[in-house]
Amino acid sequence: IGSFKNNFFYLENKKDIKKIDSILFISQVRAASESDINPKYKIKIDNEIRIVKALENYCKRNNYLFKIAAKSTEEKMDFYKRKFGDGKWTIFPLRGWHTSYDLVNDSSLVVFTNSTLGLEALVKGIRCVAFPPEEFPVENHGKRFSKKGPFWSEKFDEKILEHYLQK
Repeated sequence: IGSFKNNFFYLENKKDIKKIDSILFISQVRAASESDINPKYKIKIDNEIRIVKALENYCKRNNYLFKIAAKSTEEKMDFYKRKFGDGKWTIFPLRGWHTSYDLVNDSSLVVFTNSTLGLEALVKGIRCVAFPPEEFPVENHGKRFSKKGPFWSEKFDEKILEHYLQK
């Protein structure tokens, strides 16, 4: 799982995992028109909206920077603003495959749903929290993991999020 490209983006200065100053959320939704959003995709979008709102509140209370790595280009950022609202976060559009790796390498904590980029952050030793909507690490991967683990939970709510973030 993941990409060999990750090997080209070394983590030069490993951050102290106890000192958190920012949180990066890796979005897995691509910008789409309302007519292209089927019921299953709407559930995925709604799940990310709940996570973004909870992370925004958490970052505000703890004075952390909150960043979102989008899965779409600059031209489609209005989709995310419509879905996530105008919050106290900075969204980074996809500008090339290297930008995502740069964002991850610069993060002290990464939150994701079912992103291979999130798993690549984990391999680098970056502190991660995952809320996979189907199963961990990725649906139909082959190996079945429990619904809850040391840094993941298939169930999401703010209490569970805070529990993992404060570990």
